[in-house]
Amino acid sequence: MAGTVMVGFVIGLAQALGRAEAGTDNILYWHDTGNGLAYPAQWMISSSWWVYPPPLGQSLEFIHPIGFPAYLVASSVLLFAALAYVARGWSLPLVGLGFLGIAFPSPPTLILAQPFGWALLGNVQLLMAAAIVAGMRWPAAWAVPLLTKIGPGVGLLWFAVRHEWRNLSIALAATLAISAASFLLSPSDWANWLRFVASNLNSPMDSKVVATIAIPTVPIPFIVRAAMSAGLVVWGARTNRIWTVPVAAGWAIPALYMWSFLPIWLGVIGVRATPAAHSSRAAAIGDQGGNRVVPGLDGPQETRLRDALSAPAEGE
Repeated sequence: MAGTVMVGFVIGLAQALGRAEAGTDNILYWHDTGNGLAYPAQWMISSSWWVYPPPLGQSLEFIHPIGFPAYLVASSVLLFAALAYVARGWSLPLVGLGFLGIAFPSPPTLILAQPFGWALLGNVQLLMAAAIVAGMRWPAAWAVPLLTKIGPGVGLLWFAVRHEWRNLSIALAATLAISAASFLLSPSDWANWLRFVASNLNSPMDSKVVATIAIPTVPIPFIVRAAMSAGLVVWGARTNRIWTVPVAAGWAIPALYMWSFLPIWLGVIGVRATPAAHSSRAAAIGDQGGNRVVPGLDGPQETRLRDALSAPAEGE
């Protein structure tokens, strides 16, 4: 992990000193917050692409005094730390694949370089992936995807289907608390964001801007992908397949550029490696009117597990 973070620091320093490109999203995040450029009349017009709910933009406004070079370093370190947290032992090999994709660009190498590339851009993607992994242990972390790209919040169905009401309540309460504080700070930001959302639900993207985008968007409509993601999480929750959460979350990003779901899908490594991600005896068995329910098991398997858990331990 330390090696990956150090790579992030060196890259951020190179960006700050002008030795490497700053990254499109780094520039966008810094330029469009605090300058009245957020929430254009139409999504993807050339003046601004800032479309996230207000809390992230307000947070960036607070750190504007540190200056853009310091922001580049901090952003790079944070995103590469997120990559290390999500991908664990695979993070440095992924960094290597990223450099390989830059040195020898081809469809296979560029696909494998996606996580590294999104970190170079400064996009919030890897931060969301880290929050999803952390959110399976500390549910409040779900506020990050819910208050950035929103759609990945479909992963909360995991808690609902498994009747983990406390975890679901914590996730929603944290999101509401941050939203409330953000609203009190600037009600106009929320009014502008809601206006932007309402006016762009069915609006076509600016064709001139779309033509300049090197990465195409996934052609499947968001509503279809959201339904697919919800079904996947429900199935995963009922069958104890936790890997479905980051996969569904990545697929449910509203504006999904081709392969941009891959950084979120790396969360499969993280959630499988997180001890709390696998249900403990208390979490795996819910009590519904005296009937124990074991997610992912049924019939004889559930009966045997129920009997084993009910039996007194040796020596009791």
